[in-house]
Amino acid sequence: MSASIISENRSKMPTTTQLNFIQPSLHGTPTTIKITDARNTSKTLDTNGFQLHPHTTSLTTNDFYNDDTVTTTYYNELITTVKELTGAAKVLPIIHSIRNAQANFAFNPKGKSSSNAQANRGTTTQLAEYVPLVHCDNSFAQGESMMTNILHRTNETMDHTKHRYQIINVWRNIRKEPISQFNHPLAVLDVTTMDVENDFLLTKSDLPKLKKNQPYHKWFWYSDMTKDEILCFTRWDSRGKAQDDIVDEKGKILSCHGLPGDSRGVSTFHSAWCNPNPLTNYLDNFVVPGRESCDTLLVLVFDL
Repeated sequence: MSASIISENRSKMPTTTQLNFIQPSLHGTPTTIKITDARNTSKTLDTNGFQLHPHTTSLTTNDFYNDDTVTTTYYNELITTVKELTGAAKVLPIIHSIRNAQANFAFNPKGKSSSNAQANRGTTTQLAEYVPLVHCDNSFAQGESMMTNILHRTNETMDHTKHRYQIINVWRNIRKEPISQFNHPLAVLDVTTMDVENDFLLTKSDLPKLKKNQPYHKWFWYSDMTKDEILCFTRWDSRGKAQDDIVDEKGKILSCHGLPGDSRGVSTFHSAWCNPNPLTNYLDNFVVPGRESCDTLLVLVFDL
């Protein structure tokens, strides 16, 4: 059997791991799930809510720790490649975050904010931690408000008769070494496998929250992501819609305002995840290099 066939077969075999689902305590509830390698599949941003795309950056790992370099050179690189990928007429990078193992997750009760050795490489003020918790980044209503405010800053208003609008995240490994299942890759939930009418907790919250992992949910990741690839996923799409808010007899909203009403209205759910490396049981002081990544928020405007 050829190496390519072996690799393709492996990508179709789900990996067992644990994801933390949000609970009132905010520490997450570890839930065993199956996650499938999406390499050799045809997942797309428009249909599934995420897509892998080849893209070589001129920045070194150290360059990503310099905000000026990122907001000039890297942002311009993303404008070009995202236009090519999506067909958008206009692409506006808004903000970015640099994440690595030296920063502690804020919901970890034992974690503490600390200075970051990696940050000494440059002048970044955008340092953040991994988030090993299943979450999305905004409700449909929040995404629409964000788009309105961003366009307002450029003296524009939304015109749905002329344009379609979208907000996406672009996630990238910034180390030379590929990201494996042992150093916190990103898991993404395929929006086509969700039941938006029944998947969300109907409690007052800032963000939509999943009740739990459902048997019909399909989680994916991309094995061995290199520095020459980007993972794009959707935060908001003007083609989506919101559910009607649940209110009491006095009109008080009892659920997250602007829960998604269809799959296009979903801000893609995602989470950092990690499996223990079996080599640590056999090799003294064996350490898997910590993940270093950059995620960038971009606004897209399409001509109709």
